[in-house]
Amino acid sequence: MTGVPEVNSNSDRNPEIKVCAKLPCPTSNGPVASSICMTSVHARLSILIALPPHVASDPAEGSSETFKPQHTTSLSVLVQTINSMGPRVIPEPGNVPNVSQDAQQAYWALQSGGVIIAPTDVGYALMTSTQDGVQRIFAAKGRQQGHNIGIIGTYQQHRQMHILPESKFELTRVLTEDMGMIVGIIAKYNSKKLHPRLAALDNNTLSQVTKGDTISIAVAEGPFLRELGRLCDDDPQGMLMFGTSANVTGQGQRFRIEDVEPAVLAYADLVVDYGLQKWHMYDRGGVNFDAEKMQVLRMGAGYEVFRDRILRWFPQLLEEAGGSLEEDPEHGVGLPRPPTRTG
Repeated sequence: MTGVPEVNSNSDRNPEIKVCAKLPCPTSNGPVASSICMTSVHARLSILIALPPHVASDPAEGSSETFKPQHTTSLSVLVQTINSMGPRVIPEPGNVPNVSQDAQQAYWALQSGGVIIAPTDVGYALMTSTQDGVQRIFAAKGRQQGHNIGIIGTYQQHRQMHILPESKFELTRVLTEDMGMIVGIIAKYNSKKLHPRLAALDNNTLSQVTKGDTISIAVAEGPFLRELGRLCDDDPQGMLMFGTSANVTGQGQRFRIEDVEPAVLAYADLVVDYGLQKWHMYDRGGVNFDAEKMQVLRMGAGYEVFRDRILRWFPQLLEEAGGSLEEDPEHGVGLPRPPTRTG
C-alpha cells in the first residue's frame, strides 16, 4: 500500500501538514519498518513505525500470499496525536549523553529543515539551517523578522569565509581550537565572490547573517558542538547552522532546559538536554569579538579568561590595532604577570 495523503490541520502550531506514507508489506522475517515523513510550517517530524505482519495489504516480494489489514488508524487521529506532542528530547530520561549519536540526530533534524535546541557553554541555543527555520526561531523569541542571526560554525568555516591576516587566524585558532573557548568572531567576508556556503543561501538568509561587509561566526566548543560542526563541515551541500539564545527576546540566557519558556520549546523539533551548562554563573551570552579591529563588542561569559589569553599571548596584535581590552567590572582579575625567564 503506497499513498501520499494530504491533511490540513487547524492547529496554530501546525497549520498545514503533508503526510507521505509508504507502507511496504512484511517479509517472513517479521515486521517491516515504514516511514511517514511529515512537513509543516512549524514542524518537521520523521516517525518510524514498525508494522505487525497482518497490517500490510500487498503481497511480499516473491510471494503469492496477500495480507489483509485487520485494523486501521485514522490519519486525522495520527495528526492530532503528533500535534499534541512536544519536541523529542535526547538523551531520554535516565540515559547518559552519547555525543556521537546525539550529534548525528541533531544533524539529521537540521538537514531536514528542523529547529533544534542545543547545549553550549554559554547557554542553550535555538539552531536551524533554513530560512523557514529562521522564521520559526524569530517567532519563538518574539523577534522582528528582519533581525540578524549569527552562524554557529567551526574554525574551518571561519577560515574559509572570513578575510583576516594569518596572525589573526592564529589568534582565533589558539582561543577556540587549542583552549576550547566559544568566541563569536566578527570579520569581513568577500561580498563580491561569495564562498560557496554563502552563495547557496537565499537572499533573505544572506542578508540576515551578514551586516554590511562583515559576518559573525561563533566558533563552537565542547564535544557535542564540535561533532555537530564536523558533520556540517563534511556536508555535501555545504550546510550552515544559524543560531541564537533559546529564550524569549530580552529575558536572558537559559542554562537548563527546564528554564526555557514553553512557548520557545513549542517551536523546536528536537531538544538536546545536557543539563546545567558550564558558565551559568555569569548569566551572559558569549564573547563577541571584532578580530580585524581587535575590539570586544560584547563582554560575555568568561571574558576575563579571553582577555588574559590575548594580553598574555598576543599583546602585539592588540598594540598594532591600537586597541585595548578593558577589565570586566564584575569579574576583574587584574593583569597577567610579565613572563619570567628560568634557568
